[in-house]
Formats: sequence, structure tokens, C-alpha cells
Amino acid sequence: MFKGETIALVTINEGSGKYKVLRYYFYTDRKILGRIGNRSRNSNLYKEINKFYKVKYDLNKPEENEVFLEKELKPDSTALVKAGFTKTKYYEYDDGVTGKYLEKLKWK
Repeated sequence: MFKGETIALVTINEGSGKYKVLRYYFYTDRKILGRIGNRSRNSNLYKEINKFYKVKYDLNKPEENEVFLEKELKPDSTALVKAGFTKTKYYEYDDGVTGKYLEKLKWK
């Protein structure tokens, strides 16, 4: 049914018990934000955050889509750039050992 396929990044997994809502995004010609109700999982609430999964979507209506959480993807940087993601630099303060700001990178 869905002909388009790309990579999605899960950003928020919220809710309690069997009524969890997962937020994820992926890129086509524009940024699309999707939501799914996830009623069958009773595991750790945050285990999917900041991980990549396969998403299939309708080529004519990308807002109609389905993300597949059964298997986490481990894409390389070339695949992520091709899918529309960019690497962003941010800083985290290390108050324990160095007392300095440490440069980190994440995909957005």
C-alpha cells in the first residue's frame, strides 16, 4: 500500500501503560511529523527515543505513513544525509571532571 520508504527519527515516547504515543519525524519534500498510538508495548517508556526506524508512506499523501518499531536501524552518515537529516553541534557542561563545556554532535 505505501510505496515510499525512508528513515524516521523517534523524538518522544510519552504516556503510561498501554496508551503510549510515539512522535517521530522523517523528510520527504518537506518535514512531516507523525504520531502513532502504541497500545501493545508494556516495556520501558523511553527505549525508542533518539533512535532510527524504517517508515513507509504514501507518495501522494506523506502524512499517511507507518513506522516499523520492530527493528532499530543503524544507518551510516551517508544514508542519514540522503534521508534529509543534518548533524548539529551542541555543548554539554562537564561539572565533574574538567569543568568545561564539551562539544557533542547529534542528528536532527
